[in-house]
Formats: sequence, structure tokens, C-alpha cells
Amino acid sequence: MVLACDQDLDKIVCCGWPESIANASDCTMVKAATTDERIQMLRQVAKSCDGQYRGNLARRQLETLTPEKA
Repeated sequence: MVLACDQDLDKIVCCGWPESIANASDCTMVKAATTDERIQMLRQVAKSCDGQYRGNLARRQLETLTPEKA
């Protein structure tokens, strides 16, 4: 599974349809994204999932980045 958004309050949001949320404690990380890959995915999700929970979560996570990383 590919994550659409980072872990938030022990929840992760998966890519794909329908929008789905899982407990992070029920998942095992196989490969972590690089910082650049993470930011690119968050931007893509924020843009393409407007009005959905995962789009809002991605925008909120992007807002927490330092200006040089955003």
C-alpha cells in the first residue's frame, strides 16, 4: 500500500479509491519515502483530493514544513 499522507494520530491515509484510513499500528513500513518523495506526494494529494479528508490532511502537513522544504 502507498500512503497518501503521513501518520496522524495513529492513522494513515492510503492512496487509491475509495478513500481509506487504517491504524498505523496495523501496518508495517516496507520502504520509507525520501524527503523529496514525501513532499511531492503530499503536494499531489493536496491538489488532486480537494474536499476529501486526505487532501485536507496533506495540506495541513505541508503547512508544517519549513519554507525551504515546502
